[in-house]
Amino acid sequence: MFKEMIENYLTYLTPNAMQKYAYNQGIILSCEEATKAVEFIKQNYKFVLCNHNNYERIVLLVKQSFGEESQPKLLKLLEITKNKYHL
Repeated sequence: MFKEMIENYLTYLTPNAMQKYAYNQGIILSCEEATKAVEFIKQNYKFVLCNHNNYERIVLLVKQSFGEESQPKLLKLLEITKNKYHL
């Protein structure tokens, strides 16, 4: 059920929505970063769901997928989201 809810939400996830969410968390993403983040989420959400108990693997995937400039922002956003939703 949880997987289906996420899949439904992903249809509404846009770079604009990602920028707004990040901004509300105190993180400024460029249009390019937001677009890449949305693509990353849509491509990797199943991996994250299957590995939610192995946070280090998720962090490693983020580090492998984003450049040095974007990594700190996205890792901070990941950490904030993890804590916010008690994941």
